[in-house]
Amino acid sequence: NLLRMHDLPASAFGISRAANQPGLTVCAADIRAALARAAGPEAAARLTCAPDPGVRAVVAGWPRDFVTGLDFDPPLAPDPDFDAVIADFLTREARAVPG
Repeated sequence: NLLRMHDLPASAFGISRAANQPGLTVCAADIRAALARAAGPEAAARLTCAPDPGVRAVVAGWPRDFVTGLDFDPPLAPDPDFDAVIADFLTREARAVPG
């Protein structure tokens, strides 16, 4: 979405180039499962989760619902799942490694 918005003309945004992007809601278990599918159970086992009161306090202050009045064609789309996030990361890393 960021790359798509980068290439849009300023007129597509109206008075501001600020735009809320659609998000993907996942929990730690979703991330761990996607990591296991991408890199195996040993990699997923390295992921630990523990509540952090400081992080929880910050996140609790974030807005929960975002609405944008912008109507892009085609519309911005969230990643379908965390598997797609990992696959995108691995693809970009593979391109960045000289070889």
